[in-house]
Amino acid sequence: MNHWKFDAVSWLYVISVLVAISVAFEAWRTRPVKGAKEFAILSLSVAVWCLGYLLGFFNSDLSWKLIFLRVEYVGIIASSYFWLVFIATYVDNAFLRKRTTLAALAVVPLVSFILVVTVTHQHLFYSSYGLGRAGGFVTLRKAYAAGFYIEAAYAYLMVIGGAFLLLHSVYQMPDRYRRQFFLIGFAVLVVLIPNVLYVMKTHIFGIFDPTPVSFAFAGIIFSFFMVKYRFLDVVPTAYRQVFRNVNSGIIVLDGRDQILDMNPGAEKILSRNSRWAVGKRLGDLASDL
Repeated sequence: MNHWKFDAVSWLYVISVLVAISVAFEAWRTRPVKGAKEFAILSLSVAVWCLGYLLGFFNSDLSWKLIFLRVEYVGIIASSYFWLVFIATYVDNAFLRKRTTLAALAVVPLVSFILVVTVTHQHLFYSSYGLGRAGGFVTLRKAYAAGFYIEAAYAYLMVIGGAFLLLHSVYQMPDRYRRQFFLIGFAVLVVLIPNVLYVMKTHIFGIFDPTPVSFAFAGIIFSFFMVKYRFLDVVPTAYRQVFRNVNSGIIVLDGRDQILDMNPGAEKILSRNSRWAVGKRLGDLASDL
């Protein structure tokens, strides 16, 4: 019989869904910016993941749980895939952005999703599954099989590989943006560590999977980047290939005409240091000359 049971923890997943949707909406608003559209899809994938877990875990019916297990895996698989797609687009990695590369990277996620959809007909993803009881909840107990471990390892590689690519690009940017380096690393650890502990069944988080919540928390960190450092407004490749090396003076502005950065050419022309100018309006800079 189909029963629902919610407690205080369930609200964490509700909030996570709302946070992920909000981050996706904010990123979609800036979609003309390189990488913003992919970041919006990534955030929406996290929302689907959180929603699938919420509607599956807190219901007692096996058929219902299996339906939303599949919904959950849409978000799980899409999150790891679009994380790397977003990074490749944001840092303008030509190899990863090739259609052939993107298609090749999608093979394991697609096969994994097929295995999840057909989980009732084979034992390649879960060797067994069934209902159990823990902490007063009716849970879906699963014994992992080879398909699950392959998907998990692949997802970790996607997340870690994308993180290193992003951190390497951010580290090459000016000091103001380089401050994001440690927060980005922290956000990645916030996602990976709880998930590894959950998959290893350490029970540190009890019977709940903390990964959807941790992904949403990472979304809050990236939202902070978008507000504080205008994350997504400035693409790292622009600094590596053009911004720092041209002789002409270049000033980067955000949508509010506030200065995001100046290259050495602009510093020389204006006799102003970029650290002093960042955060000021262009008009304020002109009035001080």
